[in-house]
Amino acid sequence: MKPKKEKRLNVTSTVVQGALCVASILLGGLLTFVPHMDPHTLCSLLCVLMLVGGVVAIGYFFLSGAHREPETYNYSFALGVMLLILGCCGFARIDQMAGAFMTYMGFLILIMGVVSLQNTVQLRLLNNSLWVVVLVLTLIILTGSVLTLLDITKVWELFHYWLLLLCGILGLCSIVLTMLALRHSAKASIPGQNTRQEARTELQAESGPED
Repeated sequence: MKPKKEKRLNVTSTVVQGALCVASILLGGLLTFVPHMDPHTLCSLLCVLMLVGGVVAIGYFFLSGAHREPETYNYSFALGVMLLILGCCGFARIDQMAGAFMTYMGFLILIMGVVSLQNTVQLRLLNNSLWVVVLVLTLIILTGSVLTLLDITKVWELFHYWLLLLCGILGLCSIVLTMLALRHSAKASIPGQNTRQEARTELQAESGPED
């Protein structure tokens, strides 16, 4: 029962991170290639994404049977309720949200940078050689999020948009790399696999002198 619990936890976390990455890529792509897009339209799109994400998260909680397993720490229901509330409040305060759009975008970039940073730590623990590259790009994103929140980068208007697009792409890449590294680590730690490999090596060493 315990492995099933761990698997479900990983799936939920991956879905949440993937949804944030997709949202970042969509918003960053729209802002980059359609620079004169109305902030009200973007905020409305973001609220719609939160409402859809809330419904999907709550649906996943019940369809996966997590509500029948109290020992499973599945937070999809709480996440779904939070997204629904945020989406409804966003529609109710759409003018104020559009006025502070750059601030919200800075927070989104910061959240994506923290997600990538956590995946970087995981890659380092799994001895993946690409963790240094991911770390450098993550530090650039975190620095850019601070500059966006402080509204310092007024020289290049598209800086925030490209940064949002980059953090979404980097987030997806870091998720894929982490999943592949975890899968490789799980295969390497299968019980009995190392024992069989050692036995095969001993047999080859014993048969060597006889030949």
